[in-house]
Amino acid sequence: MSRLERLVILLDTGSTQFIRNTAADQLSDLAKAHPEEILNLLSRVYPYLNSKKWETRTTAARALGGIVNHAELWDP
Repeated sequence: MSRLERLVILLDTGSTQFIRNTAADQLSDLAKAHPEEILNLLSRVYPYLNSKKWETRTTAARALGGIVNHAELWDP
C-alpha cells in the first residue's frame, strides 16, 4: 500500500480529527511537491465528500481545499 493510499484511507478511518486533518494537510503537501499529480489526488479524495460521516466529509473538504490551493490558475 502506497503512502498516498494510506493518507486517503486516513481521511475516513483516522481515530481522531487531528489525525484526519494531518492526513488532509499531507495530501496538500503532496500536491505542492508533485503538481502534475493534482488531478489524481482530486479523483482519490472526491468520493469522500459523499461519505455518511460528517467528520469524513469535512476532512475531505479540507484536503480538496489544500490540493486546489497548489494548482495553477487557469487562464483561458
